[in-house]
Amino acid sequence: MQLGELEEKIKALPADSPERKILALALRRIEQRKLIHYKPYHWQADFHNAGADNQQRLLMCANGVGKTLCGAAETSMHLTGRYPDWWKGRRFETAVHWWIGSISNQTQRDYTQPALFGANLGDGLGTGFIPGECIVGRPRPRQAGIGDVVDMAFVRHISGKDSTVTMKTYEQGWRMWQGAAPMGIWIDEQPDETAKDEKPIFSEIITRIFRSNGIMYATLTPLLGETDMIRHFMTAPAGSGIWWRGATWDDAPHLNQEQKEIAKRSYGEHEVDVRTQGVPMMGMGRVFTTPEAEIKTVAKKVPDQWARIVGIDFGLYHQAAVAE
Repeated sequence: MQLGELEEKIKALPADSPERKILALALRRIEQRKLIHYKPYHWQADFHNAGADNQQRLLMCANGVGKTLCGAAETSMHLTGRYPDWWKGRRFETAVHWWIGSISNQTQRDYTQPALFGANLGDGLGTGFIPGECIVGRPRPRQAGIGDVVDMAFVRHISGKDSTVTMKTYEQGWRMWQGAAPMGIWIDEQPDETAKDEKPIFSEIITRIFRSNGIMYATLTPLLGETDMIRHFMTAPAGSGIWWRGATWDDAPHLNQEQKEIAKRSYGEHEVDVRTQGVPMMGMGRVFTTPEAEIKTVAKKVPDQWARIVGIDFGLYHQAAVAE
């Protein structure tokens, strides 16, 4: 019986029915063991297993393919020490301290937090990838102006000790990313390098794992374009300990073709590639919305007798120059 069918059967039974109580308890236990049932796609497994030899990893994907769930599943494994039989990635034999990074308190509450702890911190606590039985007490809340935002939580590791997970956001500023040296850092989406309070965050992350000999991994859709962080991964030589891969809508069998077509028609032409293929959007916010493929031409050798032109553009956060 599928979970949906079980939920419908429970709803159809009288509220005081013994059978309903038993089935509700069974459903609750299933929901609190999501990690056991995690079956990664091939590209997700590649990402996990690459952690054995790479200290820094990037999973750069289209929207909706399962990148955040992938990051949450791995983080839960490290926090609990519960690794599946197929696991070939990095292992931690004792309790760890982990940092989780999100864009804002709102995105944390809506994305990374539910993936780890469950849909809410009430009845839903324990229905994320961290098994309910492993969550020690209740997560410590953050005074964030919105409710149900986790600041810190403790997770029981199979070693018998408790792992610590600290939730952070980019909107808190780069100084909040200093100090301790956690064994691992997972960031979902990337800091905005055009914002002075966020630009140093990636450097701080690398510094933290350098000190602890830990690992970091990022799961994101490259809506900010080919940033310094993206180039850091994409230009790294083989064997450097810096690894990345992508995933497109075609790599996610759970996406319905009709839904994909509807979503694709809703995007601007300039953002179709980044949202469906995970290709970095060119330019900061992209000044021109014309698809690049429509204006690119095949490179040709310029005759020596032709005049040359030189152009330069000075920006606040970047500069560009061209000479021909």
